[in-house]
Parts: sequence; structure tokens; C-alpha cells
Amino acid sequence: MEISWLQIAVIAVLLLIPILYECNKTVHFYAKYIAYQVMILGVGLITIPPSLRRPGDVTNQSWASWATKTFVKPMFGIRISVEDAENLKSDTPYIAICNHQTFIDFVGMMEIYPERCTALAKRSLLYTGTFGLGMWLSGIIFIDRHRPDRAKETINKTVEIMNRKNAKVWIFPEGTRNPHGGLLSFKKGAFHLAVQGQVPLVPIVFSNYSEYFSQKEKKFTNNLKFTIKVLPPIPTKGLTVSDVPELLEKTRQSMLDTYNEISRKDKGLNVPSSDK
Repeated sequence: MEISWLQIAVIAVLLLIPILYECNKTVHFYAKYIAYQVMILGVGLITIPPSLRRPGDVTNQSWASWATKTFVKPMFGIRISVEDAENLKSDTPYIAICNHQTFIDFVGMMEIYPERCTALAKRSLLYTGTFGLGMWLSGIIFIDRHRPDRAKETINKTVEIMNRKNAKVWIFPEGTRNPHGGLLSFKKGAFHLAVQGQVPLVPIVFSNYSEYFSQKEKKFTNNLKFTIKVLPPIPTKGLTVSDVPELLEKTRQSMLDTYNEISRKDKGLNVPSSDK
């Protein structure tokens, strides 16, 4: 049986892939990057069937949390240390605010996701296949950041959902990913929401893990680890809209100080203090 040049080329490529994966940093990064994205779509797929019984119920998010901790986290060797998780326990609503570095944050989010919690997410995520459908079935609130009028409607809707469903809300106040260290300026939406609903803010801080993952440097190591620290709730009872700027700045500074502290403490990390 003769072997064609095409067959030889295919065999050569198949033999070359594992070698490149181990030896070439860029190939290694994109292979794991694509595998991660596929796994996240799989999380959405797992979430869909049990969520169809109660579409839009915030408790459906527990399926995504279970799937992420069971499959995604161990597959990629992600290790997470959680400090003061008891600050997340509450029978009443609150606004959880968290810094946002990369898409890896989703794994950390699912590691500590509070009971009866929804989240504010950019509307474009609704169209990410099984993941977007799983989010929608789990009661995630999608916000159109390019339409300020609709964004305001979403904030009002979120207050109503918190009260009607006795739900907590997870928000990334930076508004976008920040892989460069420190914290970006915070948007006011989460703080207006907390004041409008007269519910506490619960700050959550992820340490810097750029030593292990960096899209810019094409780095995705097999021992990715970081720390999550949950700060004590910040009450907003009696506060008004005029108190939002001061509340925002004090909260951000507290989170930045914590970010610097836990990033320096993390074994294997060499992260300088940041005032950004």
C-alpha cells in the first residue's frame, strides 16, 4: 500500500504538534487557550438541561459552579486559596464587587459564588453559544454598556430583582479586564445600585496571577494559582446618591491595598505595590 505525500504531511503534523506544545511557548499558550474556551462552552452545556425546569432562576448558577470546580479547575491545574469566605454568607441581598484581570477570573468566581446570586454581564456574552444560553437560564442580567439609557433601565431592573428574588448581585466595577496590575478606575453603577437598594457592598479581591497567566506574554502555566480575599461587608443604610463618590473611592482604596498585600504574599509571585 502506497502512502501519498498528503498522508505523510498529515502524519508529520500530528507528530509535530505534541513536540511544539512542549517546546514552543506560543503553541502551548494557544492550545490551552482554545481548550479552556471549549471547556467553558461545556460548562454552559452542562448548565442548560437542569436549568430548563426553572428558566431564569438564580439558583441554576450552582450547576455552572459545580461543573467549573469539577472539570475546568482540575483540568488546568488551577489552585485557589480563599480567605474570609464567611463574609459572603448572608440571607439577605448585597452587591459583591470584584476586580477583573482575565477570563480566568470565571474559575475563581465559580469557586466562591454565593448562594442565590446573579451577576451583571456585558450583553455580548449572551451570544457566546452554550455559555451565553447557560448564563441566561441562570438569571444573569445582561447590560448594554453602549446604551446609557438602557443601562439605567438595567440598574432599576436589578434593584427589583434583588428585592423580588432576595438575590445578591456580582459586579466587576472596573467595567473591563485589567491584566496590567493594580485596579482601574471604578464605574459608579455598582455603588448607585447598592445605595438605591440600601444593601451592603461586599468587596472581593483576586491577587495578581500574571506570573502564571499572561495573554501578552503567551504564558499559561500548569500551576496557575492565586488568592481570593473577601472583605467585610460595607453598609449603605442611610447613604444617598451624594455619598457615592466617597463610598467608591474608599472602597477602591481598600481593595487596592488588599490586592497589593495578597499579591505580595502569594508564594512564587514577585508583585510590586501598585497605586493605580
